[in-house]
Amino acid sequence: MSFLLRAKKSNNSAMPFLRSRSSAKTSRKASATFLNYEVEVHFGEEPMKKAQAGLDFLMTYGWALLLIVLIVGALFALGIFDVGSFLGSRSSGFAQVGITGWALAEDGTFTAMFENHAGSDISISSITATMGTQTVNYTTATPLSNGASTGTLTLGTFSSPGTAGTSYTVEIDMVYSDSATGFNYADSGTVTGTVTP
Repeated sequence: MSFLLRAKKSNNSAMPFLRSRSSAKTSRKASATFLNYEVEVHFGEEPMKKAQAGLDFLMTYGWALLLIVLIVGALFALGIFDVGSFLGSRSSGFAQVGITGWALAEDGTFTAMFENHAGSDISISSITATMGTQTVNYTTATPLSNGASTGTLTLGTFSSPGTAGTSYTVEIDMVYSDSATGFNYADSGTVTGTVTP
């Protein structure tokens, strides 16, 4: 329920005291005259109708939106929207020591191959691979001539990597030394892929 209050000076100067009347047609307006001022009060249902319509709209589309969210969540849980499975194997980073290949098997074994882009002979002293909260370390010194590649290195074994086709992301950090100067350097990068059988 809403009302509108309007006051205006009355032309009837003979009625200085209170006088009231109501509209019989609409029964939504009442007026009164007091001290030469006519006061009108208008009652209406329009704001209430608009509020009810807005609430109905929210309820209808709110349920639809909730249903869409539940469906999308279920599809994500089933792996339908697994972005990694569409992207395939990718690597980023690795400025001086590049990675030329990697694989994560269903049993958790993580292997990789690296290539020397440092411009001089180096020796890799340690490689750390992290997947989620799990970390494996490879600490066998690996000499690597300029431009040469390592063989396949087994960096470690992750527990529960998932079934074949499951996407993964592994962050790799390594420490290497320049064989000519003896200075130590660090390099890092990230690889993504899918678990292999």
